[in-house]
Amino acid sequence: MDEILLIFYLWPARSRARAVALAEALSLLGDLHARASEKGPLSEQGGLFWILLPAENLEAARVRLARSGYTAAVDWLEPVSEPVGHKKRVRGAAKDALQWHRRWYRRHRLFEEDPEVVREGAPDRRTFLLESSAGDVRPVAG
Repeated sequence: MDEILLIFYLWPARSRARAVALAEALSLLGDLHARASEKGPLSEQGGLFWILLPAENLEAARVRLARSGYTAAVDWLEPVSEPVGHKKRVRGAAKDALQWHRRWYRRHRLFEEDPEVVREGAPDRRTFLLESSAGDVRPVAG
């Protein structure tokens, strides 16, 4: 069974909640045979974690990731053969290319939360129904 590595990027405000975000992701993807990985590329960035997932479950995972509250984006890694003359490739590497454990990978965006949608759902943007002392109910924005 081929596994692919997923990189989960946390919202900046959630970067200290890595353990909770990992638990959330595993609860969303657990029945797809997802498992946490202790190591992964880009670890120097912080605010991310890794999950291994059977390749055949990638599309099912994509649908579920929108339910995540801690994750801003998720990439998956596709192994690629090392480019010829890779020193030139490193200098001019595409934004989606990375090297980890002496192997080259291409990053593909699996999921990305739309910041505008998130902002519109924030409590200060929602409309609430407020009852006055007289018993009248009126809508109040955030």
